[in-house]
Amino acid sequence: MSTVYGVNRTKYMNAIGANLVSSGTNKGQVCSMSDTYEASALSDGDLIQVCDALPVGAIITRVMIMSDDMGSTVTLALGDADDDNRYITATSVSAANDILAINVITGVGYEVTGTEDTQLAILGAGILGGTIKITVEYTV
Repeated sequence: MSTVYGVNRTKYMNAIGANLVSSGTNKGQVCSMSDTYEASALSDGDLIQVCDALPVGAIITRVMIMSDDMGSTVTLALGDADDDNRYITATSVSAANDILAINVITGVGYEVTGTEDTQLAILGAGILGGTIKITVEYTV
């Protein structure tokens, strides 16, 4: 039987130079933001900016979107100005109380750089009508 180590565990074992763990990845302070939007007849490609801007250095741990039944042809994605589906790829919201969770592996643990990635935006396809709620959790 062998023992292997995760990236951050390896850095802790050799914490010098570039082998330093970002402060938000271990024992960081957990923060959250929530927002609600009442959609009415939005067009394909319309963006819904949500929450306040994420702080530079924030590390994303969880993102969830919950919505009303918006119909079988409506999809929602969540990202930012740099990558419109950084956290959630276009996913159908065809049932009431659908919960979309982060589904892009590079979005989990993503560290906000402050370029074009601080403002979260929901990208809708199809005519949106109903309530959309979002919660984002991150560490700093």
